[in-house]
Amino acid sequence: MSKLQIRTTKKEGEAPLYMRMKIGEEAVWVNLLLRVDVAKWNAVVGNERKTTNLLDRLGLSKKICDIESAIKD
Repeated sequence: MSKLQIRTTKKEGEAPLYMRMKIGEEAVWVNLLLRVDVAKWNAVVGNERKTTNLLDRLGLSKKICDIESAIKD
């Protein structure tokens, strides 16, 4: 899975999920138009297994895989 992150200073509520990718030589953040709970995300950030489990529980794993596939194609 690509590098995922929320880019906000909020401590609660929801925030959009971003994916980091390279376009040519430049690394850019792409808004996936998927929202996650900030508190839940901050609780699992840094632990890949917990992050994957959270995305599975939220039903976002398949959507993220589809987005990654579309970008690669």
